[in-house]
Amino acid sequence: IPFGDRPYSSAITGSLFSSSTDTSRKLHISNNISVGIFGPLALGERMQTNIHRWLNNKLPQGWQHQVANDAIVDYQLNVEKQLWAFQDRFLLNGVAQAQLGTLKTKASTGINLMAGYFEDPYKPIPVHKKKLQVYLYGQARYHLVAYDALLQGGLLNRSSPYTMAAGDISRLILQVDGGIALNYKKLFL
Repeated sequence: IPFGDRPYSSAITGSLFSSSTDTSRKLHISNNISVGIFGPLALGERMQTNIHRWLNNKLPQGWQHQVANDAIVDYQLNVEKQLWAFQDRFLLNGVAQAQLGTLKTKASTGINLMAGYFEDPYKPIPVHKKKLQVYLYGQARYHLVAYDALLQGGLLNRSSPYTMAAGDISRLILQVDGGIALNYKKLFL
């Protein structure tokens, strides 16, 4: 067991969500309920091992010590508020998120931005929607983590061969993402 390293773990979930946009207040709210399982039943070992085989890479070692099976029941609330926009070329949003459950319990805040040629997500549904949208996006978020089952083991099944102690987990995490989006009619890449 590589003590001090992140435990091997995988999860598989299904989700139900609802989403609403208040175009007058430039506000987007979504709710998400996820159920599933993490541990060997999530088949992470099989997936990662097969990908390594297909790519003719060294096989991963350590899955025999992965976090034990346990249930996932999580609720997540996301709030996004437009802070500034310039035509349909630039958009800056503030974001906040809360997640509570058996997989993760955390609170997050940050910003999202989009720059390019896109449909303003806060406009009422347009009569003539743009067929082509191309834009750069980026987001930066701070997460305040109270609990992470993929590191600490499950709440119901405490038999994992290796987990990280609560004091060994980084509680404040910066996450930065970015990329390019291409949307043509109903195709999104």
